[in-house]
Amino acid sequence: MKQTKPFWLDYNHPGKKPLPLWLFHVVLKPLMLLRYRIKVEGLDHIPLDGSLLVLAKHQRFEDIPLGYLFALAKRRKDVWCLMKHTLGGGYLTSLGGISINRHDPHKSKADLKLCRAVLDHQQLLALFPEQTLYPGNMGRGKLPGFRFITERTGSGPLQVICIGYEYKRTPFYRRTAVTMRLGPVSTFESGKTETAGFFHERMLELAGLCNLEYPYGSANE
Repeated sequence: MKQTKPFWLDYNHPGKKPLPLWLFHVVLKPLMLLRYRIKVEGLDHIPLDGSLLVLAKHQRFEDIPLGYLFALAKRRKDVWCLMKHTLGGGYLTSLGGISINRHDPHKSKADLKLCRAVLDHQQLLALFPEQTLYPGNMGRGKLPGFRFITERTGSGPLQVICIGYEYKRTPFYRRTAVTMRLGPVSTFESGKTETAGFFHERMLELAGLCNLEYPYGSANE
């Protein structure tokens, strides 16, 4: 029987590796449980299959392992995530990280196309629409990356959900409380859905899931 080449090889990505993923679960999960009291709301909002774009709030660096281990990986095994090129490759790439040079996107053309391919192959792609950390407040959502990834000719409807994080300080001898909230599925269809308006609505939704305010006007402003 002829084997099909994994799609990520066409974009010079090594793909996700079982051993690093196993270590991520075995090592990081107990550490997160020691440091945080974790609550997840709306876990069943994550579709079990089909292409899915996850827009995540970025409060802390811990957002990534918390969201992956206690939310996304609970429902899906096909999780990929955009990351800053300054984080490098290696281990994070082997977990499904896709490195993007946000200062010069032309250098990441193949990686951006891989993001599209992930969705075209009915898998899950997570991204931080603020593109950097904004602890305790909302940064303006960056539309260009979202536009490039979602405006895929002939791709059909795309499922989109938001995940927000709310951290609550506790005395030093207690674990920090974190609540992760997942919103309902919204549907984006290239050529039919107005991109800027849809993206702005998702940023407002994301702020609400974190109990924060989104102080910016529409994406057209």
